[in-house]
Amino acid sequence: MTKLSYNDKVKMSKKNLELMDCMFEGEKIKVTFNTIKKYKGGLEEFTINCWEDKVTRKGEKVIEKSYSIHKSFQGMNIKLSKTTLRGYSFDMMSQKTTYNFPIWEMNIIGDVVKEEYI
Repeated sequence: MTKLSYNDKVKMSKKNLELMDCMFEGEKIKVTFNTIKKYKGGLEEFTINCWEDKVTRKGEKVIEKSYSIHKSFQGMNIKLSKTTLRGYSFDMMSQKTTYNFPIWEMNIIGDVVKEEYI
């Protein structure tokens, strides 16, 4: 198996990153990652949610997107980069936990779904 260059990873991640960038408030998508490399866990299913915040930047109101990733009740906030989803969370004692999800290894299951609020 050959090692992928950074440019190869960017190209392989582009489709998944564009899909996530097109998500709107309250939409979610199911994805899988192969976590066997680090934790011997195999293929695991996660849900990625999109949130929108209206903020003011330099006097202009803009919409800023945030994302989170969940597996059952466990979850992390994520930031997007060109090749990874950078997950982070804080516990009650402000201890930070991080994890990098490689976008080029992400498999999308189904379509983007709008989450209904009660």
